[in-house]
Amino acid sequence: MSCIVKVDASLIDSGVYADVVALLKSRSEAWFITQGWRDQLTEQAGYNKFISDPVHNPKYTHPSNSAHVGANFPDGKSRAVDITLVIAGKDDWDYTHPAWQALIAQINAHPRLHSGVWFADPDHIEKVHWQRDKGI
Repeated sequence: MSCIVKVDASLIDSGVYADVVALLKSRSEAWFITQGWRDQLTEQAGYNKFISDPVHNPKYTHPSNSAHVGANFPDGKSRAVDITLVIAGKDDWDYTHPAWQALIAQINAHPRLHSGVWFADPDHIEKVHWQRDKGI
């Protein structure tokens, strides 16, 4: 149906971006790309908040372990995005919703994308083996 991009697509690896957009556009629901590239300070601040209260704060990781942090890659581009399902104009974070479950299954079947569901971050989509890109 739709994929609304609320980030600077030029800061996301072009292959990751193309794969995610194609996947989201293939769905019948409305999906937003809400996070992409982050700098180290933003990731560190998010990580500090997450560590202080992991139940009530968005999931972040240490900047050196993040596929969002452009500084981790020679080309400076993120290898991950975060997405949001939008129903009736409102964000839907119920990951048991059939739309979320179907999308997660599609991501996990994709040859180049990996879902964050495996580390309790279902709205996160990253490039398979993104760590290998750190040494390009």
